[in-house]
Amino acid sequence: MAPEVTAVTRNRSTPSRWLGAVLALAASLGGVSAQTGRGYIMQTLPYPAYSTPETSAYNLKWGKMIARVHASTQFEYNDNINLSETNPRSDFSIAPNLGVGFMYPVSKNNLLQLDLGVGYRWYLNSPGISSLMLAPNSRMDYRVFINDLSLNFYDNISVQADPVSRPEISGVSGRDFINFRRLHNLAGVIAEWRPFRQWGFVGGYSHTLDRSLTSEYLELDYDQHTFSLGTMYQASSRLMLGLNNAYAMTFYRDSFQNDGTTYTIGPFVTWEATRFILVDASVAYSLATYDTNNRIADSSDFQGVVFQLGVRHRINRRMNQNLRVGRTAGLGFGSNYTEMYSLQHGFSWQLNRALSLNTIFSYEHYQASNVGGDSGDRYMTYVGLNYWLTKTWNATLAYSFALKDSAIAERDYTQNRLTLELQKRF
Repeated sequence: MAPEVTAVTRNRSTPSRWLGAVLALAASLGGVSAQTGRGYIMQTLPYPAYSTPETSAYNLKWGKMIARVHASTQFEYNDNINLSETNPRSDFSIAPNLGVGFMYPVSKNNLLQLDLGVGYRWYLNSPGISSLMLAPNSRMDYRVFINDLSLNFYDNISVQADPVSRPEISGVSGRDFINFRRLHNLAGVIAEWRPFRQWGFVGGYSHTLDRSLTSEYLELDYDQHTFSLGTMYQASSRLMLGLNNAYAMTFYRDSFQNDGTTYTIGPFVTWEATRFILVDASVAYSLATYDTNNRIADSSDFQGVVFQLGVRHRINRRMNQNLRVGRTAGLGFGSNYTEMYSLQHGFSWQLNRALSLNTIFSYEHYQASNVGGDSGDRYMTYVGLNYWLTKTWNATLAYSFALKDSAIAERDYTQNRLTLELQKRF
């Protein structure tokens, strides 16, 4: 790694821990999609990833800039692409992908970072739903450090093309959910001021743009403005405490969903219990109010306690596990909001130098806010084997299963997926 980059990233821990706390709280408590969180407070994934997450290691260098490039092709069989209980449609798809990333120190105190993953998924039996893909971790960061003040300008962009990402969605008659494809962009700035060694203050603003990529589901298009403010106290080398506030305003472009505002306030803690166990937790009081002048018949407001808890455990040098639980109230689909309790356990095992095993189990209990709205339980499992064929080539074979048990007739489904992915790192 280039010396200039090392100096910036090591001396300024803001983007990875302090700023992540505010962004994650705003995402999980302010109604933002969980996919946009920065990972500080662990959240339940909408669907397990098919392959081991791409490492952030950089292996290319041009002057001050360091970079990484990888390409992959994924083959997938899905026995229920339309999430239907009575008329499931199976299909086979092929998805080539290209991922690039670079880090460039503009100056001693300025750092520019870009990560982009782009691809295209072709469906053999349903070519009409083939679409562009952008990896959820695609982002641009520009960091500026001015004495005790740091500014982080960021832009996260992704294409959401998997209807399993929302628990309310099922393949009921009258709508074809395989056309559920959305562009999600989160851009903003976070400022942190650390006048003292142990104390810090953080404030920020973000704008969320969410748009349908087809002529369907335009009623879900929205813009969201989120303001956040927080303070942190480094009690010890292993314990950090803080208090966060987030205020979000959501405006839909169509007159179907109700506009609303959400305010949350609450503490968070990060505790390194041992060298091998890290605990992240946040709890907050949340109040969400909505207009009642649009077409959905929902006058519900949300008021209550939301929380996130994550435990990461390094069992030994070959095994790791994590546990995640939480309660959230996110934006609804045909309702003002969807309340959800979630539980997820993940396990990874490096069987040998070349072979690793990854498993994820996820459970969700959800309830739409409108009278007679969808409610139920979802169970999802993932098992994947990753094998390094050479130093630069690896293959991942994975199986995923999803089951939805809805309180409404004909909204149950089961789905099986089998994938093979080949990846090349340059």
